[in-house]
Amino acid sequence: MKASPKSPNEDIISHPKLFGESLRRLRIACDMSLQQAADSALISKSFLSMVESGQRAMRFEDLLRLFSAYRYPFGWFLTQTRDSFLQSIFDEPLDRATLNIVQPRTSSLLMTGERLSDASARLLLLRPLRSRDDNEWLELMLPAQTQLTENSLSLSGEVRGVVQRGTLLLLLDNNEYRAKEGDEFCFDGTIPHLMRNYLTEPLVVTLVITPAAL
Repeated sequence: MKASPKSPNEDIISHPKLFGESLRRLRIACDMSLQQAADSALISKSFLSMVESGQRAMRFEDLLRLFSAYRYPFGWFLTQTRDSFLQSIFDEPLDRATLNIVQPRTSSLLMTGERLSDASARLLLLRPLRSRDDNEWLELMLPAQTQLTENSLSLSGEVRGVVQRGTLLLLLDNNEYRAKEGDEFCFDGTIPHLMRNYLTEPLVVTLVITPAAL
């Protein structure tokens, strides 16, 4: 009989040693030195070393810069590290069928964003990525007066989305765009941008990121 997980809804992000070790393996597979990877994420070599050893955590926008340099979607990375993560919270080996059963429908990428109020942002990966070329399906939830990142960020390709609730303020290429509930939008995610909820009601947006051709 299989042992019960300590918490089947736990997230890889909440296990810094496993997360850091997975980051280190991906960097090596991409044939990048610590210095090269750190430079791409605009952080210090010593800080990245601490992240890979599980001693520090990276901001979301720094992680995105890092994965952009690796040319891998962040969602693909989380999917690929799923088996190791689930193995770590069980007391005995798991077969593939069990892994599929206990995998939550959504995986949290980030539980805290840059705060403009006492609430925090949340970004969920809605479906696993089987390939680095798969589309990333994400759900972005921003409480009142909250933005996802402190600084502008760049994503791995085209971004399409629909506002499920609230109003999205998109700051893109020195222009402001507003999308209200039910509105669809599309833009080049490689251009630095900010996503913000400036109103007093929660914002929920479904995003689909199509990776740029390698």
